Amino acid sequence: MRAFRAIHLLLLGGIIGIELFLGIVVAKAIFYPSEAVSLDIFQSGLIMGVIFYKFGWVLVAITLLNAIYEVLAKSTPKMKYSKIILSCIIFILALVFHFYFTAYILDAQAMGAEAIASQKFTMMHKASEWTMKLLCIAQLVLFFLNFAPQKCNK
Repeated sequence: MRAFRAIHLLLLGGIIGIELFLGIVVAKAIFYPSEAVSLDIFQSGLIMGVIFYKFGWVLVAITLLNAIYEVLAKSTPKMKYSKIILSCIIFILALVFHFYFTAYILDAQAMGAEAIASQKFTMMHKASEWTMKLLCIAQLVLFFLNFAPQKCNK
C-alpha cells in the first residue's frame, strides 16, 4: 500500500504542478506573445483550447485514480470520510471543467471569432477559470491531508 500511496501523491502533486504551470506560464506566453509572433486573441485561444482539451483527459484520469485510492486507503474513519468526499468533489470538478467548460469553449471557437466575443462566452470562460482555481485548491488540501497526523483510538 505504501507504493500506491507514493504513486497517488506523485500523481496528485504532478497534476497540481501542471495546473499551476498552465495557468501561470503557458497562458501568459500564449496570450501575450512577443512581437516576433503575430497571434491575435482568437488564435491564442485556439492553441490554449487544444492544450486544455488534451490536459483535460489527463486531469480526469488522475482525479479518478485519486478518488479510487482514497476509497481503498486505510485511514481513521473521520479522515477517510473527509478525503473520500474531497476526492469525489475534485473528480466532479475535473469532469465539469473538461466535459462542460472546455467543450463549450471549443464549440464556441469552432463558430469563429464572433462567438468568443459574446458576453456568454466571457462568463463561461471566467467560470472555467474559477473551476480550475477551486480544483487546484481542493487538490492542495487533499495533498496536505495525506501528511496530517492520524490519531489512534485506543
